[in-house]
Amino acid sequence: ANVNRLRKAHIKYITGKIFLLQGYPQNALREFTDIARSDSQKWASFSRKEIANLAHAFNFISISDATQELEKIYFAWHTQSFREQVLHDLIYLYTENQDYHRAIEREYELYKMQTDEVKKAQTKQQMITTIENLFLGHVNIKIAAINILALYDSFKWIAVRSPRYNSIVRRLVDRLVAV
Repeated sequence: ANVNRLRKAHIKYITGKIFLLQGYPQNALREFTDIARSDSQKWASFSRKEIANLAHAFNFISISDATQELEKIYFAWHTQSFREQVLHDLIYLYTENQDYHRAIEREYELYKMQTDEVKKAQTKQQMITTIENLFLGHVNIKIAAINILALYDSFKWIAVRSPRYNSIVRRLVDRLVAV
């Protein structure tokens, strides 16, 4: 009986994913909501992740609520691939919310977790790109100079790996002098 419930939860999850691919996100949301209340820890965790992403995409919940939910879900299922998916979603949401400190922290957590060298190199490049965008002004953000300095201090080991490190330092100094 327990195996049948787990199988039904898995089938409902796949059905929800099919609805998403077919362009019926509200039907998918309904399927995921049913599974989120099921006994299956695995499929309930996967469904809660999908619900948080869909609810944010439809503006049913704020970015901060979505990130809080994903932070909780991160510990709900123990496989590395699931945690990597959750971290990717968190990085996206933190960046969208201009919480770059947490975004880079999650990128680093993802970097440490990965075993595939190609994925590791991509994540490292993503961290470097985030730092470059922050310090070289490729994104339109308004962060106080003291916060920029704190970000630099926390993640200077990433900035050093950038081929544009000198420009990053110059821009940081210019920003601090302007205050």
